[in-house]
Amino acid sequence: MILVNSLKYTPVKLTFGTSGLRGLVSDMTDLECYINTLGFIEFLKTYEKQIINTVYIAGDLRESTPRIMEAVAQAVTDSDLSYVNCGLIPTPALAFYAQINKQPCIMVTGSHIPADRNGIKFYKSSGEILKGDEDNIHKCVSSVRSRVYAESNLFNEQGGLIKRTRLTKVVNAAKDQYFNRYINAFG
Repeated sequence: MILVNSLKYTPVKLTFGTSGLRGLVSDMTDLECYINTLGFIEFLKTYEKQIINTVYIAGDLRESTPRIMEAVAQAVTDSDLSYVNCGLIPTPALAFYAQINKQPCIMVTGSHIPADRNGIKFYKSSGEILKGDEDNIHKCVSSVRSRVYAESNLFNEQGGLIKRTRLTKVVNAAKDQYFNRYINAFG
């Protein structure tokens, strides 16, 4: 069965805000987060020519964050990549750790927006994506969306993952490195 024909809702495409994708939590279905993550990974491979083995992921303390992180992790795994679950940490901690280790990362965070919304920030191994990257990411997301809508059997009629992916154990290295950076600087 073609996935898009089985959906009992109309998917809402996530859009870039000031920094990363933003949307209502109700629109950030597993399906939409999965598609955008796959699109970002395709962007890295196609436009950044990055050889990727591992993607670091983390999130903030919003109620919706763990579910979105699971969809992101599923997309990374389905891209034949591994991920490191850096846990629920501040965005700068994840970004710093990923840049030091020259790896891409994905942060699930709504930053300053209300709790009925959330977001996903993408980082290349060189740092946060730039406004100039967004068009190419959109092209990749559009390509992925067509494929997933036509063939995926991972999602139910509400766009939720049929089989929930449990996140791997949290690796505290990013948090520890971030704390140590400030302890070393300020004592």
